[in-house]
Formats: sequence, structure tokens, C-alpha cells
Amino acid sequence: MKREIAIAKLIDETILKMGAHSHVQMSEGEKAFINEHFEPITVKKGEHVVNKGEEVLYLYYLEKGNIKLWFPDKENREITAKFVEEKEFINFFLSHNTHYAYYNVKALSPCKIWRMEKSKLHDFYNLSF
Repeated sequence: MKREIAIAKLIDETILKMGAHSHVQMSEGEKAFINEHFEPITVKKGEHVVNKGEEVLYLYYLEKGNIKLWFPDKENREITAKFVEEKEFINFFLSHNTHYAYYNVKALSPCKIWRMEKSKLHDFYNLSF
């Protein structure tokens, strides 16, 4: 049960941190849905969560650790596009039916990540105001 409470609370903290709490507030039903459908995973330092060009099947939320979004240049060197901080969504733009990653998503440290299947995200959109 602690896991379920933690993810809804973490997302509420993120909404507050973004300054969006006066515009975005989750109902108890939305929180229950999130708690039911997010699952925690751990990713080791240096592992990729998603590789550029792969179909993205999950919405990801970083609880702990450091993430880098990057793409290769012509010499296959890593060009950093963005760093993701703790308590941020990694890919909040996941709304298309089919979406392929624009970037590699790499753990720079051991990470605790929450993920929800894209199909459940679409169910959530239908539930939410």
C-alpha cells in the first residue's frame, strides 16, 4: 500500500513544484487510477530506459536518480538534449497512439522510475477532466 500512496503523492509534489497546482488538481478517482497503474522499476547506471527510434510504450516518472536524454552526432558521440531531475516526468509528451523515441534515455546513476503503460495513460485521459 505504501507504493500506491507514494506515487500519487510524488506527482502532487511535482505539480506543486511546477507551479501548476492552481490549474491542475487530481481527483481522488484520478489518484486511485494512478496508484493502480504505475509500477516501480529500477535502472542501473549506464542503462538505457528507451533507445532512440524505439516505440515508446510507457509514461515514465523519475523518483530518484539522474537521467540524460541524448542523441548521437555524426561521429556517434553523445549530444545531450536534456537532463531530467528527480520528481519529473521523463516523457510527458506521450499522447500519440504510436510514438517513437526522439532521444536515448540513459541513467547517469542508479534510478528508481515509475512507469505506466501508454494504453492506461489513454484510459486516464478519458477518466480525467
